[in-house]
Amino acid sequence: MATICESKIALIVFRRQNRSIVACSSVFHRKSSHLSYYHQTSKEPLTYQTISQMVSAAVTKYGNREALVDCTQGVRLTFEEANKRAENFALGLLELGFKPNDRIGIWGPNSVQWYIASLAASKAGLIIVDINPGYQSSELLYCIQAVKLKGIIMDETFKTQHYLNILNQAVPDLTNSGPNTPVKSATLPYFTHVIVNSSQKHDGVYRFQDIEHEYSNKKHHSSLLDIDKQCQADDGCLIQFTSGTTGSPKAALLSHFNVVNNGLLAAKRQNLNKMWLLICQQQVYGMTETSPVTFLHPAENELSANKAHTVGKVLEHTEVKVVDSENRMVPLGQQGELLVRGYCNMLRYWGNEEKTKEMISEDGWLRTGDQFVLTEDGFGQVVGRLKDLIIRGGENIYPGEVEDFLTNHPDILEAYVYGVRDERMGEEIGASIRLQDNCSLSEADLREYCKGKISHFKVPRYIEFVQDFPKTTSGKIRKFILKENMEKRLMNV
Repeated sequence: MATICESKIALIVFRRQNRSIVACSSVFHRKSSHLSYYHQTSKEPLTYQTISQMVSAAVTKYGNREALVDCTQGVRLTFEEANKRAENFALGLLELGFKPNDRIGIWGPNSVQWYIASLAASKAGLIIVDINPGYQSSELLYCIQAVKLKGIIMDETFKTQHYLNILNQAVPDLTNSGPNTPVKSATLPYFTHVIVNSSQKHDGVYRFQDIEHEYSNKKHHSSLLDIDKQCQADDGCLIQFTSGTTGSPKAALLSHFNVVNNGLLAAKRQNLNKMWLLICQQQVYGMTETSPVTFLHPAENELSANKAHTVGKVLEHTEVKVVDSENRMVPLGQQGELLVRGYCNMLRYWGNEEKTKEMISEDGWLRTGDQFVLTEDGFGQVVGRLKDLIIRGGENIYPGEVEDFLTNHPDILEAYVYGVRDERMGEEIGASIRLQDNCSLSEADLREYCKGKISHFKVPRYIEFVQDFPKTTSGKIRKFILKENMEKRLMNV
């Protein structure tokens, strides 16, 4: 609710927590404020529906229109057809013994089966756990243990991945009694069902098509309706693992309210009610914990020169602010940490209350850990990661700035900069560099290139040339490994 008082707009901000709505704080926003805060409302209110309820509404409105076109698999489904298949699969999951709030993993590339399984899990009140299709055995085992998966839906193979082999490596004590039977594990007693999209029958495996057809028991239809009535938008529906660039991945629990509204607002911003022949690559900002999109460029908008380098504008119904190390808002245009508050924030990290409290404050602000600059009209620019900030002799050095400078060198393909422990300066700058093919560059050459072009304290002291970089399965650079390797190498010098 908004009221005008002494030329101020009082915004009463609400935070959804544990299915209740509690007032967090009053935010006073002056249009002429010089501080880094932005909040944009919308003529359209947020939607309080579950994914299943949204699908049902779409079937009523668009039943015979196409909902999914998969050119790779050669499949086209109307909303009515997709809903029917999802309902059948959900009935099959109930027949296997799945119950609301059980966690079920989906492991594999985008496919019709992935789509149907996701809708079905929502109908059955399950929590979907997205598992990166590139994960190997140790990473898969971590996911199973972190959220206590009851079952997993997966492809048989994808590119070089042989998923059944990887699963057996992850859980070597799995036993079974033949095809279409549960599995047993002494080390993972809660993990009981493996469902595979395969034409072949395997021991200990249920086939996807069998769950959808043979196990789709109509006796569970009333249970499915009851689950749909009891499920609320604030209930958890999806767990996504963070990329793990700074350690072990964390399991972010998102609600129906998070996912539904973020999808609707992003689609509206991109004007997806029209058919686009070409969508050009553009910058966007978000994170697993914010459902994920927070900043997005408007569609059909000619960007001015000072907006082209941004990650877009804050989505509607989302508050953002940029703060300093003392949690005070900085002036517009000044760097600080980006904080986000609104419908998009995750419920919590699964099984990790301590990390949740570190991430989300009592008044609902989520700390992104990103160095950010905010403009008066709500556009943002990412400067770097807060944890990556290098403090050398009292000077704050942003790795992104140095990396951008280094990659301007014609012989450098990639460069990553990080802090290296130093007794005298606190930290020195380390740089790991990958050169263009058939190019050579020495440390002396690089320092000469830096001379007079950037401040002396920003010139890397420790330089290494590499052929590749340690990455997460999602392709992000694991800087902490570069840092550790450099510090170990220096200890041995």
